[in-house]
Amino acid sequence: GMKKPKLLREDILPAMA
Repeated sequence: GMKKPKLLREDILPAMA
């Protein structure tokens, strides 16, 4: 999830994005 670098977890867990 590089689209929204607001949360590092988003990059690790795209399900959260």
